[in-house]
Amino acid sequence: MDHVLNNKDFEDYDISVVMSFYKKMKDFRRVLPVNAPYFQRNGLEVIIALDEPTECEELIEFIKEYPDINWRIIVNSKEHEWRNPCKAWNVGIRHATKKYILVVDPECEFLTDVVYHLKYAAELYGNYFYTGRVAFVDYAYKAGPHTEKTQKFSNYGSFLTKKEHIEKVSGYTEAFNIWGGEDDNLRAKLTHIGVLKAEVATALILHREDETDGAVSRAGKTLALPPELLNKAFAPDEQDFINPNWGRDFEEIRYDYLKLID
Repeated sequence: MDHVLNNKDFEDYDISVVMSFYKKMKDFRRVLPVNAPYFQRNGLEVIIALDEPTECEELIEFIKEYPDINWRIIVNSKEHEWRNPCKAWNVGIRHATKKYILVVDPECEFLTDVVYHLKYAAELYGNYFYTGRVAFVDYAYKAGPHTEKTQKFSNYGSFLTKKEHIEKVSGYTEAFNIWGGEDDNLRAKLTHIGVLKAEVATALILHREDETDGAVSRAGKTLALPPELLNKAFAPDEQDFINPNWGRDFEEIRYDYLKLID
C-alpha cells in the first residue's frame, strides 16, 4: 500500500472535504484518529454538514481535539428521521471555499493517502471527476498489507471534482429522499456536460460499519429503488440540472475556522 502523506507535495491543496453527518459521532470518533493527518494540510478545509442538531455540541468539543484541521460545521436545527444525504452534501458544497470538492462519509477510513492521490490526478488530467475505491468492512477488521489483495474494492470510495463543475449541474439532485441513487445521478449529470470519470486505483478507503452488508448488497438496494428514482439515477432529466435553491436547506454556521483566524 502507498501511504504518501507528505505535506510538501503541494503548497496549496485547495480542497474542501465535505461530509454529510447524521448521528455519526460513534463512527466519527473511531475513524478520525486515522484520517486526521491527511486533513492537516495547507489549503484544505473539512466541512461537516450536520443534518440534525442533537450531536452538535459533542461534535464541536471533539473536533477541538484536532486544532490543526480547518473545520467548518453547518447545522440543521430541525430534528428529523434519517434522509438521503443529497441536501446536506449540497449545503456543504455551497459553503465550500476551495477549488476542489472531495466528498467522503464520516465513517470512511483512509487506507491510503486518498487526498494526495485524487489531487495528483486532478492536477495531471484536468477536466474530469475522480473516484477512489472502497471496501466495506466492520470495525473488528484489522487493515494491513494484505488488505488490498484480500478485500473486494469498488469504485465508490470517494469523489473529487472542481466546485465549478458541481455548480454547473446544480449540485446533487435533491429529489432523492430515500437511500441510494444520488451519487450515480450526480456522476451522470457531470458526464452529460462533458466532465468524464477517471478512476484512481490508488485512492483506497475502508467504509467501516458495525455490521456491513457489502458492495453486492448495496448494488441490489440501488436496483430496488422505485422506477422513477432508478431512472433518474442513471438518466437525469432536464429538471435535475435546474435548482437555483440547491444547497440552501439549512445554513447555520456553528463553527468556522475562517472566523477564528480573522
